[in-house]
Amino acid sequence: MQSTIAAFDATRRGAVRKAMRDRLEGDVEMGRKTKHLFRRARGFRKDADGSASIEFVLWMPVFMFILMLTIDASILFMSQSNYWSISRDTARLVSRHAITEEQAKTYAEAAAVNKFASPTASVTKNGQTVTVVLTSPASQLTVFNLFSFATPYQVEASTTQALEPI
Repeated sequence: MQSTIAAFDATRRGAVRKAMRDRLEGDVEMGRKTKHLFRRARGFRKDADGSASIEFVLWMPVFMFILMLTIDASILFMSQSNYWSISRDTARLVSRHAITEEQAKTYAEAAAVNKFASPTASVTKNGQTVTVVLTSPASQLTVFNLFSFATPYQVEASTTQALEPI
């Protein structure tokens, strides 16, 4: 019985030793694979090929936002400049007595219509001067509406001109 137990222990010890040896050899092999992976990763880290493409993809949304913001701001400034020109022309026509106040209001609103908005015009005559005001909500003028924080903002152009004597 003693010899059977000893034989079993020896067999078990042998099996344990073999398992340990296999595991160590596997660890060594795994260590080689891990070293190889780290070496390749180090190569990727040092290699700069494709980094420009990645940076482009990462920065593209920022550039697009800046471009859209610039387009919206440009349209707002251009619209206000256009409104000034139209209000100046309208005030000049009224000051020369070429058209009446109602005709001037219709003329200014028709001339200032664009793809985005139809502004409202007001023409007031008071003795010596005529004032033409064109207004439109900023939110109606923009393409991308990135200025939604400025929703109550009105794009306005006002011109006052002296009336010529009759």
